[in-house]
Amino acid sequence: MHLINHRSDRAAAQAFVELLGWQVKVGHRCRTWQGCTCENPECPVPGAHPVADGSPLLRDAEAVCAALEASPGGALIAPTTAFDAVVVPRDLGSATLAALDAKSRQVPCILTGSTATFLVEAGTGQEAFQGEETPGEVRGGGEGWVALPPSTGCRWDTFPWLDGTVTPRALRPGGDLAGPIADSLLYYRSRLAARTVEVGAEAVA
Repeated sequence: MHLINHRSDRAAAQAFVELLGWQVKVGHRCRTWQGCTCENPECPVPGAHPVADGSPLLRDAEAVCAALEASPGGALIAPTTAFDAVVVPRDLGSATLAALDAKSRQVPCILTGSTATFLVEAGTGQEAFQGEETPGEVRGGGEGWVALPPSTGCRWDTFPWLDGTVTPRALRPGGDLAGPIADSLLYYRSRLAARTVEVGAEAVA
């Protein structure tokens, strides 16, 4: 059995299209200090949307690798068709991951510097949010996109395959996130308040 090298573009592409059955393509990338390569300074999804070149979705690992080689640094992205993506602020996502771990639940999760993206069963993402005040968004129905590791700036916290295997991890319904997210909101808000106080103190100084 060959384990998946999640740091390799080629191995990751093969796992996404052949093991998980996802469709992918190469999209814009998010640059650390310059933002998205689409050059929109207010891009709402930096590094997680397609290039407007009419290129098709890819289902073959070799085709994906060829596309990556033709676009050095491009992000590997997937449409939200095989799953819904529940995107929350990083601090809230980290607390939610701890709450899931306490319940012995694993949900595939992608981390960036500012967000945590949980992948759940298609059509169930909205079930993750119990109240209107929960910060975050749901991308689903093929209308949204997510950047996939090892694209620049993102990494897996929880893989979409079982650890140490080549067996896909079954996606959970979005409702399985509702309790852990709700339980984590108090921590998230306290962190946000503390940072606001710190910024205010620095401004006064």
